[in-house]
Amino acid sequence: MVKALLTKTIFCFAMVGLLTLASCNKEEEIPHAATLDRTALMAVAFPDWKASDGKTIQAIELPINSGGKQAPTGSKTRSEILPLYVVRLNESQAVMLTQALAVDSSGEALACHACPGYVGAYSFTRYPAGWRLTARQDAVTTVGLEGTLGKTQIVRFGENGFLFSANWGSCWQGYCGQWLALLSLQPDRAIPYAPDLLLSAENTGAHEECDSSPGSAAISDPVHPCFDVKGTWKIQGDRLVANFLGHRTDLDPDGKQLPTKTINQRAIYRVEKERLVLESGENPVPNNW
Repeated sequence: MVKALLTKTIFCFAMVGLLTLASCNKEEEIPHAATLDRTALMAVAFPDWKASDGKTIQAIELPINSGGKQAPTGSKTRSEILPLYVVRLNESQAVMLTQALAVDSSGEALACHACPGYVGAYSFTRYPAGWRLTARQDAVTTVGLEGTLGKTQIVRFGENGFLFSANWGSCWQGYCGQWLALLSLQPDRAIPYAPDLLLSAENTGAHEECDSSPGSAAISDPVHPCFDVKGTWKIQGDRLVANFLGHRTDLDPDGKQLPTKTINQRAIYRVEKERLVLESGENPVPNNW
């Protein structure tokens, strides 16, 4: 009996050892990055990426709107992918952010007026073997126009939060606007704040009655509202503070011009994990043009 029990015990320990060894072997088979260098992380996310190129062409599913909604499964677009930032969220978790631009048949990035960029997010977790890719979002959201994301940066909010921000803008037919796109960086995903925050707008080039430059024609009975409002923003703790300056001339219900208003306002938003919450003030930038 004792001999049989001993044999069984030895067999159990042997099996545990074999399972542990198998688990270790399996762990070694999964790609890991030794460091958080973007070159090492790109090689894990895209095995055929070459560091000398600085970018890679991949077929990925791109969002079809700024809210991050994906195109139908299987609908993939060849895109140029470039690493932007690597953010270490804590001791064991990090995220790499990328820029993705759709490319033409020759592999050149599309840069038409209506061609946006896309932000990708790749989550990494630290294991004994190194940094392992544990979640991927090839295209979290749509940002910018003309094949660019605009001005981007990583900012901190609160004590432990990180945001990716992109200031982007464009003009068309005399109308100009600027928007602020934000992503909340979480250990398992990046969360887009939708819609983008409208920071600035002006239509001085769209209608003669809105052009206040010297020598411009003045129309006594305008049929369009006129506006030129510009905003700036900054993070203070866990608040986003936006300051707006400018002027706007609205129309009454009969289409008649109201007195021009001087804009000098502030809006304060609380930055939460998945959204901005307006706490005080208002955003005076017209959004119905």
